[in-house]
Amino acid sequence: MPYNGTMPHPQFDRSQLRIKPLAERVHDLRLADILLPLDAPIAFEHPALPTLGERLAAARERGAARIWMAGGHVVRAGVQRHLIDLMDRGLVSLLAMNGAGPIHDWEFALVGASTESVARYVSSGEFGLWAETGDMNHAVREGVADGLGMGEAIGRAIDRGDFPHKDHSLLCAAYRRGIPVTVHIGVGYDIIHQHPSADGAALGQASYTDFLVFAEHVRKLEGGVLLCFGTAVMGPEVYLKALAMARNLAHQRGESIRRFTTAVFDLIPLGDDTRTQAPKSDPRYYYRPFKTILVRTVADGGESFYVPGDHRATIPALRAAAGCLVPGCGIAASFAQHMERDAFERRHRRVEGDRMYVMPALDKPAQPGARMDAIEVAEYGDPQPRIGRDGRDLAHVSRRPAARRHRLRAAPDAAAASI
Repeated sequence: MPYNGTMPHPQFDRSQLRIKPLAERVHDLRLADILLPLDAPIAFEHPALPTLGERLAAARERGAARIWMAGGHVVRAGVQRHLIDLMDRGLVSLLAMNGAGPIHDWEFALVGASTESVARYVSSGEFGLWAETGDMNHAVREGVADGLGMGEAIGRAIDRGDFPHKDHSLLCAAYRRGIPVTVHIGVGYDIIHQHPSADGAALGQASYTDFLVFAEHVRKLEGGVLLCFGTAVMGPEVYLKALAMARNLAHQRGESIRRFTTAVFDLIPLGDDTRTQAPKSDPRYYYRPFKTILVRTVADGGESFYVPGDHRATIPALRAAAGCLVPGCGIAASFAQHMERDAFERRHRRVEGDRMYVMPALDKPAQPGARMDAIEVAEYGDPQPRIGRDGRDLAHVSRRPAARRHRLRAAPDAAAASI
């Protein structure tokens, strides 16, 4: 008898699943082992990095988008401190992730470890079925009730919850700083979807809210930067749709979104010419970041770069490039100059009571009331605040409660940066 569409197909009964505590899982990665310090030596170089660092700083100054899109492997690379420092320097205005990234971030924040052996646990039927990880579903549902997207909901839950390692959580750091994290899921892609607590309607609503947040942010991409780290499908596909929406509105208003910078950071060899689309007979044509991010969307006025390398090497190197801009001139200095200056400033910071002094000159220590070389000070639980350089005249910087970022007013005679 032919199926007439009146009977629903049988569905899996999740109530029969045995969910185990996360403490029983063998973790492949421990935060203490992978967390890369901010002063780790920079061993990676690429000719595009100084330009990208300069473009990020220029986008920050003009208020344009600085979008970072990341796959789950970025969180596993141990570069959390570097990404949080980039947030504090104003070089990240939005972080977009797939569904795996927040899962690793949640587990690292909760137990200081993440990642399980797929081969081992899929064989035993235990893969992904860990109680505390599944609690992310509750955070998402509560966030939806408050009108939040998935990234903000999870970041809020980590910030307010008992997460011993929350100071190294990207979602928590972004939530504390008011930086949107957008999470773009595919239903059934992520281990939290296996759990009885998963609410398909809430997951869909939360991720769609994030998509709209992302699309609205892309409206500020003119003069901005979009970086894609290790996300071969989510990144280019979400960006493509959001850019079409943003350009639709721009065209209606007589505006344009054409002049911006994109870059892809990945491991796949693409050859020397990454600005010309490969033919359909070439397997590279089907690598979406290539044709979408590096070619098609920048064809009418933008510029793109491809930086091959491991995220653990490329992200700190990009941070170094972005952190060594000569104030007021828009020229990226060499990595060696950056490392020398940062090392000097670490030696010449001085904290007295609730005040901190930094002297940029390389020939004398910091003194109260001296000309300062900073515009942004941020604290997120570390004993020393992060210093961002921008050639401003400040007598002192007051230390404030953790997890806040403060814009400091430029002195009247400070020259405007033209980058």
